[in-house]
Amino acid sequence: MNIKGDITILRACEPQDLGLFRRVYKNEKVRTYQISKTIHDIDMSIEDWRKALNDNMSYYQLTIAAKDETGLGFLQFNNIDWKNGSIQLEFAVDPDHDQREHLKDALTAAAKFVFGNMRFETIVIYCLAHDADKKNLLEEIGFIQDALLRSRILRENKRYDLALYTLLPSDLKTSF
Repeated sequence: MNIKGDITILRACEPQDLGLFRRVYKNEKVRTYQISKTIHDIDMSIEDWRKALNDNMSYYQLTIAAKDETGLGFLQFNNIDWKNGSIQLEFAVDPDHDQREHLKDALTAAAKFVFGNMRFETIVIYCLAHDADKKNLLEEIGFIQDALLRSRILRENKRYDLALYTLLPSDLKTSF
């Protein structure tokens, strides 16, 4: 179930991604076994994968890698709602590199997978409302801002607004 974009590959997280995980999430306390908990058989069919995700786990984490297998960041399928055909995506990239084109490619590949293979109808992404770069990137792909959640998140003792973005198959600015 590797998901291939034009310049990126989304693959299952592996123990060798630990250093990248620590850099991206700025958390030196993460251990290899915590990374390993996100690993699943990426060659499963969608139905087998769905059955493998039990009630206690509604997420699936992937490593965003360049075609040369260099790890760039992570993309997580969250709040997977098989009944209603919706999913939330979360992403984080290595702050030491400019990842805009790779991130755009990875999000587009993930959207094509969600709409084409999973047959879902809605993708949801939250981002900080003041993050113009991420908002512009999402809008380039076709995401539409549906809501502004005021004072929704607390970081470093400061409150921030969150923007809620959604993408429907008809919004995607590329075919799948």
